[in-house]
Parts: sequence; C-alpha cells; structure tokens
Amino acid sequence: NRLRIESVLKDRDYDFVAEALVTLPGATIIEASGELKEAPKPEAHDFAVAAISRLSGLKIGPGFIRRAKDILGIVEDQNVIMDTLVEIARGYLQLNDIAGVPVPEDLDFSDARAIRNFELSIRPEFLNICIPFKEGIEDTFEERGVMLHLRPDIYGPRPGQINRFRRDKVLEAHIFKERIWLSEYLFDDSHEMMLEISLDKKTREIIEINSTPFRVPYHNLCELPFMRIHELVGSRLGPDFREIVIKSIGGSIGCAHLVDLLLEIIRYLENVYNNK
Repeated sequence: NRLRIESVLKDRDYDFVAEALVTLPGATIIEASGELKEAPKPEAHDFAVAAISRLSGLKIGPGFIRRAKDILGIVEDQNVIMDTLVEIARGYLQLNDIAGVPVPEDLDFSDARAIRNFELSIRPEFLNICIPFKEGIEDTFEERGVMLHLRPDIYGPRPGQINRFRRDKVLEAHIFKERIWLSEYLFDDSHEMMLEISLDKKTREIIEINSTPFRVPYHNLCELPFMRIHELVGSRLGPDFREIVIKSIGGSIGCAHLVDLLLEIIRYLENVYNNK
C-alpha cells in the first residue's frame, strides 16, 4: 500500500506545496516534489525546492528532519520548506495502520481502554509520550469516564477510500506597541484546539495564555494538560523555553499536540520578525 500526503503552507509572504508518496507500512518515501508559488526571494529557494525529489528513499522516523535538512541544504530562512516536511511526517504518523498490523475484527471502537492498548501494541514508542499513553493510566479510565472520539478509518481505510486524514492550522501574529498577540487553531479528524498568547513586546514575557480543547481523542483525559497552561505565565522566550514548555504541558502527563502548537506559534513569530 502507498499513502500520498500533501502539505500546503500559505501566508502573507509564502505559498508553498510539498507532496510525498510514502510506503504504508514502511514509512519510506517513494517520490517527493515541491512547488514554490510565491516568496519574497524565490531564487533563494531554487536549490532546496529542486532537491526535494532527492528525498526519495528516505524513511520517516527519528532523524528524518535532520537528514532532510542535509539533503536540501536548508538554511535558517528556509523554514517554510521544513515546516511543510514536518507536517508530512506528522500526517503519516497520525495513521495507526503504519505498522502493517491488521485491526482485530472484534476491536470495540467505543472502548477507550481497548483502543489505547491496541495502539500501544503496534506502536510501543507511544508509551509515556502523552497522557493517554502514560503507563498505568488505563486503569483509571472507567472512574474518569474516558470516552473515545476517533474514527475507525484512522486505523485502516474503508474499501475504496481515498481521503483519510486532513489537518488544518491557522496561525496569527499581531504586533502592537507594547504587546504581541499570538494565536493558533488546529482542526483535524481527531482534534480541535485553540491557543492564545499575549507577550510583553520588550521582554518577551508571557503575560496571558489560554488554551481550549474543543475536541480530543480521549475525552475527559486529554483535556487535563490544557488546564496547566497558565503555569507558563511569567516565562520568557529564550534558549530554555522549549524545556519549560515540555516540563509544564508535555511528557507523560501532557499533550504532544499542545506542545507542538505552542512551539510552532513562537517559531512563526520569529519568522514574522525575520521577514519584516
């Protein structure tokens, strides 16, 4: 089987599309291409865009982004290309049939504990990656009233199915005289969440931060890290910010998607300043 993934990044300055055909399972890129439709200095990206076809044979997994950067000769102001490749990797990893293990016919998709344990059986690397996969937490599912919000076709396509998973993200940065306001909205077939941040423009200190989990896979559990987001008030952007974020809302009692949203919107702010 093969999986075709398209990733589109578009903002005020850039319009870039990347596409990859990947083995399923196996995670190996069969072919890849990219098209830069708009950029402030398109010629600066010519080599990297043309080199995307050289990603053929590369495997999605640990070290994928580092190897892709080396192949494409990516420099700091070409984050638009790497961001699309990151989303291609995430899109692939979102589907739970990547290990090639068939879904048991008697698997109950209304049973959160059963689905959680099945996911870990085929993807043991998920253990302690976020709160639904925290070791031993499945024993609390009943008392917490954990309910599953996932479509069965995420685990395996329906006969003749073409489109299986879509993810949209909207990022905004508004720079005022004394403050910076940031927001990111994520909507996909398993999640819907919003993040809003207010920063002191001069010190880059977080003055206010809010997050809303409209829809999550493991309801009554995945929401818990969102309640701790206010711990980041008073934190400043800097070299140790990533570590602070992971400690507060990541890890085995956190949410990997919420961490990604927060770090992405901060990186987007850096891109906005670099392109001013």
